[in-house]
Amino acid sequence: MAVSVLVVFSGAGPWIGREILAGFQQQFNTTRQALPTLLGTHWWQRARPAATIDRINIYIYEASRLAMKMAIGQLQPAADFVLVDAVPLDLSVPQEPLIQGDERCHAIAAASIPAKVYRDRMMCEWDRFYPEYGLANHKGYHAPEHMAAIRRLGPTPLHRFSFAPVRQYAFHSPLARQEQMEMFAAV
Repeated sequence: MAVSVLVVFSGAGPWIGREILAGFQQQFNTTRQALPTLLGTHWWQRARPAATIDRINIYIYEASRLAMKMAIGQLQPAADFVLVDAVPLDLSVPQEPLIQGDERCHAIAAASIPAKVYRDRMMCEWDRFYPEYGLANHKGYHAPEHMAAIRRLGPTPLHRFSFAPVRQYAFHSPLARQEQMEMFAAV
């Protein structure tokens, strides 16, 4: 039986919220007498909170790589091959990182949809708690409305302090968490 895994992530660029990993695992019956037969598909998602991303590395790239590697390592059955959107991983199985994978590969584009939809819904939900930030409108990305709210109110505990424009206003925010502030005290 062959097992292939596809991994994509959504939310590397927004200033607020979780990064969402999504993927699917396919199992194929591979016999010499027959064409490969799809035996099953398993979809999965993982979320990494902003403070975790900040703690792992001030660069989201490294946090994304670690999260993908951990997610792949927990899959059962284990993968024989990994197709990943752009980011090469330190794995013992063969892999194919595709730059601009969502534009070049239909499977990557399809797998990114649940991650993006999940993250967008999360932003709309958080907008109920922090309506002044306009999260339902810009989904946490850099936008004039978002920057104005950060300047006016400071970042929330959901913001990623690893982004300099967010961190710049964090020291004046009554909403910022002490443990996040300590990570960037010397920055």
